[in-house]
Parts: sequence; C-alpha cells; structure tokens
Amino acid sequence: MEARPAVEDAARQTSIWRNANLLILVSGQWVSQIGNNLFELAVYWYVLSETHRAADLGWVGTAMALPGVLALVTGVFVDRADRRWTMVGSDVIRAALSALLGFLAIAHLLPLWLFLVLVLLLMAVGTFFGPAAAALLPQIVPPEQLAAANGLNSSSQSSAGLVGMFAGGVMMAVLGPVLLFFMNAVSFVVSFASLIFLRVPKFVPSRDRQGGGVRQLYADWLEGFKVYAAIPVLRTLLFTALFVNFAGQGLGVLAAAWVQGPLHGNAFDFALFGAAITIGAIAGSLGAAAVLRRLRLELVLPMGIVAIGTVVVVLSRIPLLWVTLGCMLIAGIAMGLMNTGLTTMMQRLVPPDKMGRVFGMLGALMTLANPLGAAVAGTVAEVWPVALIYLLLGLVILLGSLPLWQLRRTRSAETVS
Repeated sequence: MEARPAVEDAARQTSIWRNANLLILVSGQWVSQIGNNLFELAVYWYVLSETHRAADLGWVGTAMALPGVLALVTGVFVDRADRRWTMVGSDVIRAALSALLGFLAIAHLLPLWLFLVLVLLLMAVGTFFGPAAAALLPQIVPPEQLAAANGLNSSSQSSAGLVGMFAGGVMMAVLGPVLLFFMNAVSFVVSFASLIFLRVPKFVPSRDRQGGGVRQLYADWLEGFKVYAAIPVLRTLLFTALFVNFAGQGLGVLAAAWVQGPLHGNAFDFALFGAAITIGAIAGSLGAAAVLRRLRLELVLPMGIVAIGTVVVVLSRIPLLWVTLGCMLIAGIAMGLMNTGLTTMMQRLVPPDKMGRVFGMLGALMTLANPLGAAVAGTVAEVWPVALIYLLLGLVILLGSLPLWQLRRTRSAETVS
C-alpha cells in the first residue's frame, strides 16, 4: 500500500538532469534548433542578396508563416499516431528538402517561385513536429517537473539559436548563405537519430480514434477545440496573438532590411540582432519557474507583451546597433517567460490523448495573422521607411496587450476533461 507514494516521492526528488530520455531529447533538439536558426538567417539573406528587393522578403516570410495554419488539423493526426515516430518522419522529410534547396541553389536552378514552394513545403512538414514534441514531453517527465523541464528545453533551444546566429553570421559573411541550407539538413539528421534512441512508453490512441473516416476526424478536431475553449487564458490570448504575431512577423521579415538600411550593418550584425533575442529568451526560460512561483501567468502575459511593444517603439526611434541589441534582449526575456509558462500550463491541464490537437490548434490560431503580417510588411517596405514601419508595429503590439489585463480578474481552468 505504501509503494505508490514512495515511488512518487522518489520521482519528485529526482533531478531532471538524471532523466536520460529528457537529456537525449533536449540534446537532439539543440542541434536541430541550430539548423533552424541557420536556415532562417539564410533564407532572408539569400533572397535579398539575389533579388535586392525588400518586397521579396515579404514573400519569403509568407511562405514560412502560411503553413502554420495547417496545425489546426495536423494535431488530429498527431493524436492518432506515435508521437516519437511522427517527429522522426518530419525530420527525415525536412532534411531532404533542405538538401534539395542547397543543391538547386548551387546549380543556379532556384528561381524565386521554386524557392518559395520548397520553403513552404518544408515548413508545412514541420507543423506535425511541433505538436508531437509538446505532447511527447509529459510522457518522459513527471508532472511536478514539467516547468523545470520546459525551462531547460526552451533555454536549450534558445542557446542553440544563439550558436546558430553567431555561426551563421560568420559563415554567411565568409561563404555565403547556401552552405547553411546543407547545415540545416544535417541538423535534422542528428535530430531524428537522437529520437530513435529514446525509450518512452508506447503511445496507444483511444480505441475510438483508431479508425473512422472524415466524420470521425472532424469529431476529434471538435473535441480538441472544446478543450482549447475551456481554458480562459487561451481564449483571451487569441485576440492578442493576432495583433502581436502580425507585428512580430513584420519585424522579423524586415530585420535584414533594418540592419542593412538604418543600421548600415553587415551579415554579422544581422546575426547579432537574432542573437540578442536568443540570449534574452535563455534568461527568461531559465528564470520562468522562479518567476511563475511568485507571479500568476495572467499577470506575466500582459506585462511581457507591453515590454515587447515598448522596446520596439524605442529601437525604431533610435537607429543604433547597441540600442537595437538591448531592446531585443529585453524582448527575448519576455518571450522566454511567456512561452515557458504557457507550455507548462497546457501540459498540466490538457489530457494526454488530446495534447496533439490542442497544441496544434493553439499554434495555428496564434499564427493566423503571420502570413498577412509578412505580406503587408514586404509590400509597405517598398514605399515607407523601415523605421516608420517598426514604430507602427510596436504600437500594434501595445494595442494587442489590452485584452490580457482582464485576465487578472479571472482564473485559468483548473482541469479540462
């Protein structure tokens, strides 16, 4: 009769650093995230170097953001399959697509339209990976360690981003962006190799999800939507996310133009732009568990959004590299805190057999405005200065924070069935 409490007490006392599965997962994703950051640096710099048109950056941003909408439905399939092998399949396909981009670029057989199609396909395949990864973590970590594990995973990926930004800036400055396409392919190979070595309980979907046609798929999707709608924080966050992600996508798409234009920087300065956000995200993720023990998530979210909007307004008015880097550092801290808190909350509230759908749905809903943000930013950059666009986007972010302040008067859902 005493065995179960004893086992639970031992689990609480075990450090996450002694969880071999967690360390294997985090290590593999660390390498993969380096590749992701190399790739993101390369696609924008490659296109701007080839076409010399800021409007084309908008097309690239749209191709990278548009597939995120697919996560509205990919989570349904994630909940019907083994999460680990879903991630492996996604990595294999993305490795092949990244290598193909590199070979076509070397052979000068990569017109802009084909480049956009391949990038779109690569990002579409990735919409299966994200929900599967978020749903896999609770299978290998006890509930009381989820905040620490998410903080470790988030800070690890951010540190990988830091390495990727610095290394990518140097490699692009010396060898050009095409090499980074191949580096991204290699990172996916390392990721799926690490996933093969994981030892996790076999995921068996509920019997009512092991078959059925379109009607059953729709019923599964609707069930996930009901879980999402039952969490007050998520309902309110959707409105804010549309504003913030619209602006954030515009900021990211025009980052290369901001560095080349008002800052008069080079490829390495462009890498520093992303590195500053990453350093902040590491600090925010590592400190999230401690902060969230003292402040409710409902307060952290609006404060974080206000911080991001404010620093964007400030950097738009002071086009100096050190000001931009300092502002991006603060924005990264806010992002690390918010993302870790949200992920942990959902993993605790959402039933395991519904996590794929809910995480996929959340990701998709929050990125609905991303393609529009990329397209608008690229279009208006042809007629407006980047500094003015950055100022307006900062104000949009501040506007988006307004609904979140009412969360202080509500409570998050405590359980979802």
